[in-house]
Amino acid sequence: MKRKTWIDVLRGIAMLLVIMGHCIGFIDNPINRIILCFYMVLFYFISGLTFSPSRYGSLKRGFKAKFLGIGLQYICFSLMGIVLYYALVFMGLQENGHTVNLFKAFAGMFFPDGHIGSLVTMGFWFVYDIIVLDLICLTFFYSYKTQKWPLCVIPAIYIVCMSFSNIDVILRQLTGLLFFMLGKL
Repeated sequence: MKRKTWIDVLRGIAMLLVIMGHCIGFIDNPINRIILCFYMVLFYFISGLTFSPSRYGSLKRGFKAKFLGIGLQYICFSLMGIVLYYALVFMGLQENGHTVNLFKAFAGMFFPDGHIGSLVTMGFWFVYDIIVLDLICLTFFYSYKTQKWPLCVIPAIYIVCMSFSNIDVILRQLTGLLFFMLGKL
């Protein structure tokens, strides 16, 4: 598939907005409030625009490609975040007045809800969400394509498990899924 220049420009604009939002940093700033309203949903929308499940040929190859393409990098950066976090803890940094134990640090990689080691995961919750949305959409696509509807149980189990963990994560991901699907349309 040939790259579309306008999608690359849109990605660049979204990245600049993220940088601006983090540089401004204050939620009370009216410009930052405007930026915060749409830059993440813009990323979800762009992800939907570029989502092409048929290029993988099978669900197994799609999962493998997503793991090697973005999942492995997410895990590596999260592990580096854990090492960095503990190096900083050694120097006296604490999160909310206490140290995050190693179990919570690893759990924060797979349940990035902002409550479990948010300093540890270095704020990569959006990468986690994109991975989850891609895998859910791949599962639905191949369930429909192959008429193997029991595959739809996989996302349902995930959603139920995460709902018990933290409903905010599910609401965030459902919002992301809405804009992801709008981009796909």
